Amino acid sequence: MWFRWGGVKMIDAEMKEVLSRNICYFATSTKDGKPNVIPVGLVEPIDDSRILLVDVKMNKTRKKS
Repeated sequence: MWFRWGGVKMIDAEMKEVLSRNICYFATSTKDGKPNVIPVGLVEPIDDSRILLVDVKMNKTRKKS
C-alpha cells in the first residue's frame, strides 16, 4: 500500500537508521483502534516520504485469514 502526504518530509536520518536494522516492526491500527504489528525483514526508504515494506505471509497466518 502506498500513502502520500503531499510531499511532507516524513523520514528523517534517525528513522532511516532504524529502518536499516535487520528486523523492523511495522504497526497500524483500524479506525476503531484495533492494533496490528508485524515483523518486517526488508524495509527500504524510497525517498523522504515513502517506505518499501516486504511482508511475507507464513502458512500459519494464511490459515488464520
